[in-house]
Order: sequence, then structure tokens, then C-alpha cells
Amino acid sequence: MLPRANRLKKSADFSKVFRRGYSAGNKTVLVHHLPAPSGEGNPLVGFVVSKKSLPRAVDRNLVKRRLRAVCAMRLQNFGEGTVTVIRAREKAKTASFRQLTSAVEQALARAQAKGKQ
Repeated sequence: MLPRANRLKKSADFSKVFRRGYSAGNKTVLVHHLPAPSGEGNPLVGFVVSKKSLPRAVDRNLVKRRLRAVCAMRLQNFGEGTVTVIRAREKAKTASFRQLTSAVEQALARAQAKGKQ
């Protein structure tokens, strides 16, 4: 489970990441990543699984649980003080856990590379 100290909860924080962050995605997920200016603090991770992409609540909850588990295992990859939002796409529902892990890692690496340019 993703620790409470690493959860992104505030709507204003989500908006800030969408406006100022760097994004990269694939068929399964879209990652918005905002590097920390000071590089201090816990990395924060938030999730967006819309009704439009997954109309059934059961599917949305399953995808969110899987994404939280993926991020909890790979928390050191996010970087100190960063803020990241992971947006699930329709294909996330049929992806296996391994495929979802790979998709998140790839999209996160590309978004981080954009932020370093």
C-alpha cells in the first residue's frame, strides 16, 4: 500500500501538476510529473481513473489498487520532493499487473527525461 505521506490529495496540487508538469504516456497510462525545485521531501503520487475511460466502478477501483501497488513498490524511482499524477487509460483495465508496472515505469522515465532538458 502507498504510505499516507506519499499520497497526493489536494485538488490544487493535481491542477499544478497538470499545468506545470511534464507528461509522457503510452496506451495504458499517462504520467504527469513535476520535478521538485528544492529536491527535498517525500515524493507525492496521485491517480486519476475517469468514468469516461472506465465506466464501471469495479474496474476503476481495481485499476487504482493496482496503480497504488505499483507505485508503492517503485517509490524510490520518483525522486525526492517530486509530484506525480498517473492517469489510467482504457487499456489499463485489461493489462496484467506486469504490463501495468512496465507501462508506468516507461512513461515515468520519459516524463522525468523531459523535465531534465
